[in-house]
Amino acid sequence: MLPGLEIGGAEMLVARLCAELRVLGCAAEVVGLTGGGPLESHLRALGVPYRVAPRRRRVPPYPAGLLAVLDTDDFDVIHGHSGTLVPLALAGWLRRVPAFYTEHGFYPDEPRHARYVERLPARLVARLVAVSPELRDIMVRRLALREPPEVVENGVSVPPVLDAERRRALRATVGAQPSSVLVGTVGRLVPVKDHASLVSAFAQVAAMVPDARLVIVGEGTERAALEALTARLGLAGRVYLAGSRADAAELAGAFDVYVSSSRSEGMPMAVLEAMAAGCAVIATNVGACAQLLEQGAAGRVVPATDPTALADAILALARDPDERGRLGAAARARAETRYSLRACARRYLDLYQRVARGRGSAA
Repeated sequence: MLPGLEIGGAEMLVARLCAELRVLGCAAEVVGLTGGGPLESHLRALGVPYRVAPRRRRVPPYPAGLLAVLDTDDFDVIHGHSGTLVPLALAGWLRRVPAFYTEHGFYPDEPRHARYVERLPARLVARLVAVSPELRDIMVRRLALREPPEVVENGVSVPPVLDAERRRALRATVGAQPSSVLVGTVGRLVPVKDHASLVSAFAQVAAMVPDARLVIVGEGTERAALEALTARLGLAGRVYLAGSRADAAELAGAFDVYVSSSRSEGMPMAVLEAMAAGCAVIATNVGACAQLLEQGAAGRVVPATDPTALADAILALARDPDERGRLGAAARARAETRYSLRACARRYLDLYQRVARGRGSAA
């Protein structure tokens, strides 16, 4: 289950994970706790059943809508992702259904009281899961856990390599010529993604590489501020805000350089998808990014909130197509061998089966 059926990295992972679980024989479906959204079309395309929990007027945090869903079927386990811990734990406890909770990451500006609110619910679920060892350690401290959560790393499907014609067509949709050095990123336009640092870094790159272009895929509250920053830095025609795109993962394969400029992450799916697409990746050293990029062997890692360091890394790759090719091939190989979607799905299915058979214990 998800807070809602909006689109983000964790939400897309859940959709694909459910499709993979169904291939493995698990009757998985998705529930949006607070409403529908654009993820519904992706779920339909994947053949994954979904529903929106009915809204019920009850005293928060009583999970009336989720309980109504649970009362419609005989569920073996329920599995919630970031933002659902409290209703998930209460509903599982009230209906005696084993509950799993996966944390994908915390925002750095979350109120301090949130960690205390979540400590009791964390003890009511059958399994807590973190998507990286770094996040596991944060959860132990944040939730005052007696036992560390399981670690199940995110997975991704490795797509076919884009042929030259398709690559040209995708680049044309964002205003890039075949000869352009296309720098791109995919993510919600929210403060934690720190697109402002990326735009500031790109201004330094644009002054040195006349044919460089930057495309930012995603929507969010920071769009107007980014438009204003782009204009102020004289980057009109060099920076393209593409909005949300259903083909964002495929588009990453048409980038020359993929950049993740976030101030905080868990294990970012957008970085994994760029790696799987064979794109040279630069990421800030937050969450599991350094682990994903094998400490720099499969991509470049730079400090967060440092536009100059980010600009230097982009500029180096913009000027070196051979290095871009080497890093892209290394990233794709790492995604294929270490972070497969099938391995992720099998890991979760094994956890479900062990707990459903009565061999699990509380966190």
